[in-house]
Amino acid sequence: MNSEHVDILIIEENESIINLYKKMLMNILNDEYSIKILKNNKEISNFFDNTNNFKNKISLIISESSIEGVEIIEKLGDIKSMFPRVCVYIMSNDVNIEKLKKALKYGVSDWIEKPITPDEFYEVVHKSIYRGTSFESKIRDIEKEIDNFNVENEIEYYKLENRLGKLLGENPSRYETHYLLGKLYEKKGIKTLSIKHYKASEALKN
Repeated sequence: MNSEHVDILIIEENESIINLYKKMLMNILNDEYSIKILKNNKEISNFFDNTNNFKNKISLIISESSIEGVEIIEKLGDIKSMFPRVCVYIMSNDVNIEKLKKALKYGVSDWIEKPITPDEFYEVVHKSIYRGTSFESKIRDIEKEIDNFNVENEIEYYKLENRLGKLLGENPSRYETHYLLGKLYEKKGIKTLSIKHYKASEALKN
């Protein structure tokens, strides 16, 4: 894959995980990127306090949800407010529904539980740096996830609902998003919302 030079920020305190991320980035991007790594709260504070660090566009942020026991989701939101188009991915096992809602509220693109696979990592880079995923491809991927997800997994349900909500906002005239929302709510047993979105899908389709 070819791309212009990009800047990537990694916020992680585990050295072995940092090395894994660096190795996977090298396999995907070759030499077309630079990495800034923040390993502790002092480095995070110094980085955020220095406005010179934000002169260059940051293309991708990969971060833990907390460093040295201190949650940093709001700090990630600060970066998102400065760079609305930057993709922020939290990669952490310290997840619950409230933390997920908070992260998505602050503009985090997704929360991926560790260990992340090479395929998952490739998808993160592809979506954030290359932005080559078409609407149709997103719809196909989400439909597969809806077919396979466990209805008792509230975190996965909320993530799917949030992704579809964003997709609907970006493509309000496409019937497919309403159809998948109908399918998602049907699987969760939320009949009124399911019917509402199925009807909206049919109206747009016709």
